[in-house]
Amino acid sequence: METGQDRRPATGQDTNPMDRPPVIEVEDLTKVYDLGEQKVEALKGVSLRVFPGEVVALMGPSGSGKSTLMNLLGCLDRATSGHYRLNGKDVASLSSDEMAALRNREIGFVFQNYNLLARTTSVENAELPSLYNGVQPGEGRRKAREMLDLVGLGDRETHRPTQLSGGQQQRVAIARALLNDPRIILADEPTGNLDTRTGAEIIELFKTLNREKGITVVFVTHDPEVASHGQRVIHFKDGLVEKEEVQGGAGSAGPAAAPSPEVNDNGRRRLGSDIRANVRIALRAIRVNKLRSALTMLGVIIGVGAVIAMVAIGEGAKARVAKQMERLGSNRLTVYAGAVTRGGRRLGGARITTLTEADAQAILTEVPGVTRVAPRVRGSAQVVYGNKNWHPVFTGTTPDFLRIMNWEVESGSNFTEEDMLLNRKVVLLGQTVARELFGDEYPVGQTVRIKHIPFEVAGVLKERGTSSFAGDLDDVLIVPLRTAQRKLLGIRHLRRIEVSAESKEVTPEVQDAITELMRVRHKITGAKLDDFRIRNRTEIVEAANEAASTLGYLLAGIAGVALIVGGIGIMNIMLVSVTERTREIGVRLAVGARKRDIRRQFLTEAMVLSLLGGASGILVGAFASLGLSYFGGWQIVISTGSILLAFVFSAAIGVFFGFQPANRAARLNPIEALRYE
Repeated sequence: METGQDRRPATGQDTNPMDRPPVIEVEDLTKVYDLGEQKVEALKGVSLRVFPGEVVALMGPSGSGKSTLMNLLGCLDRATSGHYRLNGKDVASLSSDEMAALRNREIGFVFQNYNLLARTTSVENAELPSLYNGVQPGEGRRKAREMLDLVGLGDRETHRPTQLSGGQQQRVAIARALLNDPRIILADEPTGNLDTRTGAEIIELFKTLNREKGITVVFVTHDPEVASHGQRVIHFKDGLVEKEEVQGGAGSAGPAAAPSPEVNDNGRRRLGSDIRANVRIALRAIRVNKLRSALTMLGVIIGVGAVIAMVAIGEGAKARVAKQMERLGSNRLTVYAGAVTRGGRRLGGARITTLTEADAQAILTEVPGVTRVAPRVRGSAQVVYGNKNWHPVFTGTTPDFLRIMNWEVESGSNFTEEDMLLNRKVVLLGQTVARELFGDEYPVGQTVRIKHIPFEVAGVLKERGTSSFAGDLDDVLIVPLRTAQRKLLGIRHLRRIEVSAESKEVTPEVQDAITELMRVRHKITGAKLDDFRIRNRTEIVEAANEAASTLGYLLAGIAGVALIVGGIGIMNIMLVSVTERTREIGVRLAVGARKRDIRRQFLTEAMVLSLLGGASGILVGAFASLGLSYFGGWQIVISTGSILLAFVFSAAIGVFFGFQPANRAARLNPIEALRYE
């Protein structure tokens, strides 16, 4: 089966290969291995040429240097000295990425021990070189199937290496070597691990590829029978070329393969296909080690879940404060009978009697931006109904008080200005008081006694709940101002004045104007201390929000520590993965992966682990937050921002902690990685 572009030149089958420029040219090549105290000279000045369309056998005993030369010819290693030109290019001058491009485009390498990836199928092994030459994934898969058909394994494409015989594994390795239509096939002891019959089939396959596709074949062997299939046999001994034999009976050279098109190495990969391929590899690695991957992700899951839950609690606290302030009135000011110094002593507000109804009326009429005022006094008293009694606080005020406080009447009605003028003894009950005194009985119209004085229940207020500032907001009675002053407290002054501004934005200006007005009315000049205080609810809200934010940051910081611990777990497991998969890295480098391809692959794996853990952690955090809300009664707010923050942070954790293992993998030498046990 002929695939890819037609490599047949116009020349005939009997063309003498030596009439063409050599495809491989080696001059005085040496290779010295530095083993510390000892230096091993594997090659001692080798010179040879291989011409297009030849089948050349490198033969010699073990340790003669032939495999070392094969690794140099395959651009898997660099010579110590000498010159090696591949298709006229001086390999010594090429960078590691340029050498990777040559391995990917020009050379198909077949190893003695196959070097297949154990966790992948035959078609995925054969497809491997296409991951690093920029072709679309679908095209690479189609070409891999064609190559498997070519080597007679079309029915084994879904089998993994452990499900194949030695000869079948070698055929998969040959299919992988052929995927990118190389000009040269280098085979290092391709029959060394095979029986005689299977070895003969593999050699015959090489000769067929040479004859039909014009591929130059160079193979290493120590078996004279295998070497007899070469058109030339180059004998090695002690790191030198001992002799060379031309075997006329081996058949004439096939047509030279057409030159591979020049490709700009900087642009030969597409980022999109890189990402898709790396994600597939990462998911495959996670599937192979399910338990280890799950335990690795557990740290990230706990960290992200904790971040989501802690931020939700912090945001819930802020929302609760905002809701409480909304109930209390966010545009509300309170003028208190403040503290002054008399006789060297600081007096509390209860001793100050200068705050009056006239002050409240002046604030309403003279201060711009004020919409309502409600003079107010406050005390506590026992209230009795039938054989039940309760001891709440009571507030004496005007009808505008409920409007300022955003408080509504649930049943009955608010008292009126007429009730105020006629000094009627009417009362509004908070929900707690109504429940304690009346239970299921309807309170409106009933009579209760406050300090032994009968009051008619005019209405029951809507429930407001509790506040961290004021306790139970429903444990209260509200009566007309003058009735409270004269009948319950025996005073004529006020304890405070509630003021409603037009909006939250004008509240600071209103506060300044009230301060100025009160100082004039109370004849406070110069450096004299004020006998009043003004509290702005916005300041309380800001202080509470700041406290809630601090709590949220603290909780999120604690959760972040858990996330960092999860990231350290990812780094540890990725370092283990690099060690376990060293041979896989070597195979990928051998088929054309550049250092940055390997780095991206392991970074992607770390990110996939981290993002899967992050996604799971978001679900865990959401359920944990809902559980805290349901069982603990805590208000929580799960915001989109916190979810995005946790997700982005988990990705950053993957990149940060995955970089060191990825960089370590990228720095591996192809030969050392392939030899790793």
